[in-house]
Amino acid sequence: MKGLHLSDDLTLPLDAVTSTLIVYGGKGMGKTNLGTVFCEELSAANQRFSVIDPMGVFWGLRHSADGKGRGIEVLILGGKHGDMPIEPTGGAVVADLVADESISVIIDISRKPDGKMWARGERTRFVADYCTRLYERQGERRRPLMQIIDEAGRFCPEQIRKDEIDMARCLGAVASLVEEARNVGVGVMLITQRSARMSKAVSELADAMFAFRTVGPRSVDAILDWFGDHVPKERWKELIGQLRALPRGTALVVSPGWLEFEGQAAIRMRATFDSSATPKAGKEQHASGSGAIPDLSRYAARMAETIERVKADDPRELRRQIAELKKQIAKPPAAAAPAKAAKAPAASREDLDKATMRGAMQMANQMSREFKVIIGPVRKGLLQGIATLRKAAAELEAALPPETIEFKAMVNLPTAAPPDPPAVRPPARPVVRQPAPSAVPRDSSNGTLPGPERKILTALAQYPDGLTKQRLGALAGYTVNGNFYNLLGALRAKGAVTPKGVDPIAITNEGLETLGPFEPLPTGRALREYWLNKISAPEAKVLKVLFDAYPAEMTKEDLASQSGYVVNGNFYNLLGGLRSRGLMTPKGTSPRAAHEMFEE
Repeated sequence: MKGLHLSDDLTLPLDAVTSTLIVYGGKGMGKTNLGTVFCEELSAANQRFSVIDPMGVFWGLRHSADGKGRGIEVLILGGKHGDMPIEPTGGAVVADLVADESISVIIDISRKPDGKMWARGERTRFVADYCTRLYERQGERRRPLMQIIDEAGRFCPEQIRKDEIDMARCLGAVASLVEEARNVGVGVMLITQRSARMSKAVSELADAMFAFRTVGPRSVDAILDWFGDHVPKERWKELIGQLRALPRGTALVVSPGWLEFEGQAAIRMRATFDSSATPKAGKEQHASGSGAIPDLSRYAARMAETIERVKADDPRELRRQIAELKKQIAKPPAAAAPAKAAKAPAASREDLDKATMRGAMQMANQMSREFKVIIGPVRKGLLQGIATLRKAAAELEAALPPETIEFKAMVNLPTAAPPDPPAVRPPARPVVRQPAPSAVPRDSSNGTLPGPERKILTALAQYPDGLTKQRLGALAGYTVNGNFYNLLGALRAKGAVTPKGVDPIAITNEGLETLGPFEPLPTGRALREYWLNKISAPEAKVLKVLFDAYPAEMTKEDLASQSGYVVNGNFYNLLGGLRSRGLMTPKGTSPRAAHEMFEE
């Protein structure tokens, strides 16, 4: 199988098209060259790519190195070199085209047709709409696609102000694409010169890191954060020294789990026109040839139609149209007009009513989307408050003799009507009966509730304060992967758990009603035995050592030695598998078994 030749030192496997790559480095150190070389290799391997280009520097892919011949056949949307313009409201439209067509695409959001630059908010809105729609549409055909996002730190920053609703939505859309879209065939390459600005929750999911020369202290610290458990700490100082002295065009590549590679790679020079080169004094940067232009007839009509549709659905455009109609209606009737003038159609009251209703619906939809973003943290706080009240009620009930007072914890206010007979409801923190050592989480069903979903709700009912995804997976008996996220998605659709973006995940009142009476899942020794029997034998050897050493922490070297392994890429893969199941402490901390495995 043909690989993707990036360097004499490094060739990526073809499945890189659906992997996640992070590219760090200072200005002019070779990041864009790596991105274009990656595109060239994907094209040669008949793989699709899409580039979100906020700097307008990828258009040279269409031309040969000297600018006179053909390069890669690629459709360019937007920018000064675009085949057709795009609008800030057209993110979903462009995503539809990328999902439906077989051609590679450059999406230039640097400048508009009139030469004016896109505003920061317009770029953010476009990328959020594009990534959201691309994830939705790619699930229909699941054809491999590499999505490259240049200057990615602008769209998924580490810090977001409370009033930046569009930016929060954009971060969520990019994070979902990185975290989940491999299941529908999308890989992501994130390129940024501001490594300190990138969201760590997004960058840490990368399968491989490419770091060009970096000297800024905060940027270096961000790269060290990515190292985490990928690289032994005693080697960090050496790698920092290499990072600050790398020659231009050479990257430090770290991928112990996927590529099993750590070292320097001198990235080959691009074979297409260098449109990202800094212009020289007195010279204008341009390519003289027409380049590899695709057949635009099949795309032009579609793009024009869909862009007009999006503009028509834009609340701002609708408000403008309504204002124009009002002006026309407000004009006094003209005196006798020439026959030709009488033929011009005037706006009617019916036209105005229709336009007003249409605009109101669009603005209501926009407000609804923004409301969902704002209401998430509020709902989280309410659910946490409810959980605290339930816990206090359970403790009070346990402290009072039954014959003294009959107490029932309720969230709803009491009514004057006689209370219904007490229903069988799970307490806030039930007294879990210690199962036999052989007990394991069982797949069962309750009416229409599938067994796997029931196990997740049961675990959440035992922890009303909520659980992180890793803790929830560990207690319910699931690895945190695509299937696990599908189960959470199904429960969210039923309103049984808190919405996406709320952390920790907690069961809702609807979830408790759906779950009904339940048998608590095993804890303590039974839970430990369950996981030792479920995971692979090599993982079980490592986990058994962690269980025996609990609650003490271990060094990776001691853990590897006592498990019969050496500290290498395979050992890190074993640790990564245990972490993904929530069975040990997270990356960046000393290895220790998760304390949930010892709760009784």
